[in-house]
Amino acid sequence: MQPLRLQKEFDLLYEKEFLLPGDKQQDIQINKHEHEIWAKVFWRRRFRHAKREDPELQFVFQQNPSTLLEIGAGYGRVLRKLVERNGGNKKMRSIQGIDICEHFAPYFHLYKTEYPSLRNVEMIYDNFLESQKLKENSCDIILLPMNTIPSFSIDLLKTLFITVGRYLTKDGMFLFSNYKIPDKERVSALINRRQGHSGELLLELGSGFIAAEYYDLPARKTEYGAYNVTYARYNTFSRDNTLQKKELFRSQTEFILHQHLQKIIETCGLSIEIFDDTSHSFTYGLTKQ
Repeated sequence: MQPLRLQKEFDLLYEKEFLLPGDKQQDIQINKHEHEIWAKVFWRRRFRHAKREDPELQFVFQQNPSTLLEIGAGYGRVLRKLVERNGGNKKMRSIQGIDICEHFAPYFHLYKTEYPSLRNVEMIYDNFLESQKLKENSCDIILLPMNTIPSFSIDLLKTLFITVGRYLTKDGMFLFSNYKIPDKERVSALINRRQGHSGELLLELGSGFIAAEYYDLPARKTEYGAYNVTYARYNTFSRDNTLQKKELFRSQTEFILHQHLQKIIETCGLSIEIFDDTSHSFTYGLTKQ
């Protein structure tokens, strides 16, 4: 990260009163999805996410898979849906999840206690792109839900698709969703919209609360679509309202246009078998070439 650009971002955030006196550049952390606070935040959003539509799931059982792996499985929300939809169907003999954040482990255990149907689901806490815990050519379905694709940089997207290809079976499919950004006009709308200050209060009975604040910097056009930087502040309080911890994160998101995504996919030895635009997101189903 260039110091000058970071300083400009900080100047804007001070001006907008998102940053507080005493906040320093050295306080910034990255990769919040690997930190304990992210597991806590995501877990406390579980009731909000319970009714979330996951358009990829409708295509899972059309493929009649026997093995499935979800990337970024967290505490198991989507895995539970899969297990329950699978029901008595013995065809799907293996359902696994993998997540880079090991701090989700106790929450998965809690969730499994609430939903015993998850008892036979295996969770792996590791970096999917580097993991040595998975068997190659073993997954009929690999699933990446919740519009997670923009969290990968353009360079990492290539690594993601190549890695997926290693683990898919011969006739396997990679299912994922992406935000609807089909053309340059939508990119302009995104740039005009994605900026500003927001927040939320995350409560958990008996565990105090987390005050979360976010600031989306103005998005910028790129060769592939748009690039957005978000700052997140998480202040953790105890039950007696004592501030326990302050954390500040910087994350970046790259929104990629469909035509550019298609080119990257093809260079990685995969083909688009399914492209569905009938839901709130684009849904892709990729197979090996």
